[in-house]
Amino acid sequence: MKNQILIKILILILLFIYSCRDNKPENNRTFNVRSEISTTPKELALSDFGAKIEYIKLKSTPDVSFRHIQKLQLTDKGIYLSDRKGLYLFDFQGRFVKETGRLGNGPGEHSGNIRFAVNESAKEIYIYNFLKNIMVYDKETGLFLRDFPVEYNVCEILVPQPDRIVLFTWDTDRVVNPYEVIVMDTLGNTLATIANNSRDEIAGNVSAYATAWHYKDILRYLYIYSDSLYTIDENFERQIYASLKFENSVSRSQLSVLPEIVNHPDLLTVSRVTENERYLFLWVQKGIHGGIKQDISYMLFDKHINKLNKVSQIKNDLDGGMDFWPHWVSNETMIDYRHAYELLDYLHELQNKGIEFSSDFLKFASTLNENDNPVLIMVR
Repeated sequence: MKNQILIKILILILLFIYSCRDNKPENNRTFNVRSEISTTPKELALSDFGAKIEYIKLKSTPDVSFRHIQKLQLTDKGIYLSDRKGLYLFDFQGRFVKETGRLGNGPGEHSGNIRFAVNESAKEIYIYNFLKNIMVYDKETGLFLRDFPVEYNVCEILVPQPDRIVLFTWDTDRVVNPYEVIVMDTLGNTLATIANNSRDEIAGNVSAYATAWHYKDILRYLYIYSDSLYTIDENFERQIYASLKFENSVSRSQLSVLPEIVNHPDLLTVSRVTENERYLFLWVQKGIHGGIKQDISYMLFDKHINKLNKVSQIKNDLDGGMDFWPHWVSNETMIDYRHAYELLDYLHELQNKGIEFSSDFLKFASTLNENDNPVLIMVR
């Protein structure tokens, strides 16, 4: 009898310990973002992050012209990128190669509001067609292969393993999804889910989305309006990697957005995160800006010493070009992008001030037209 009681107690203790895994950050990574954002930003030099900088002018065509890049992925074939309206492949010289999928209602055609991921091992491309399905294309030929339905609104697709697709859901102003994360095989069969236990309220006209990324064998995500940055392990179970203390005075259920003004100006959120071998690069947003430029501060988390600091954008001491902050990290390359007119304005400003810069930067900038597609800036 005593042994049975002891066994039951032991089981309860183990269950309690297991349940806490999803509620406590590893190595006590808890950071007060509100306190840190009030400090003077530290200055950084680009030469501390890489030795080589490269500019790639994405050449325009009559059919492919865009101003915004929603996602980018480097592959063996070139640079896949999307402005959400289409998926385009450019070679490493910036020449347009092809578009995968197209607008329309037929097989292999999409609505123009997409997300994508490239599976290099399986040589497949996945495009999420808004509120409808995931379409699968042959990576080499671009031919449409198959599709499968997706019940939920998806804000990101990642491929952490050759036979796995991970979907991150997007809460709209009318619908809260029951799952934050859905794991599927490449045929569309659901293999695992992670419950939505942190977004249980619908908030006016404010949507919640994930910034999610896959670095080497690490899969992480953070939902805007959430204070937990998660790691998903190889068994697709979630653990808190870090806790971010925002100390916001309003909850998500109180949020609403009006156009052309700064809504909830004291609200702090993390809108984007990228990661390389040593650092996490955080975009910290203050307020919700209805259709106008966001108020962004930058923070750098050093994984080696568990330290979070407010920083300036990284000063480009490699060639004297514009300050740098990575939108993406792909294949060990940090990638930022700028509009052509921004680079031209910066060049003219330096020239007017008599400030020196490298001849390579001057030579590249002289090829630009202010109406060109965005310019990729890669640092290795």
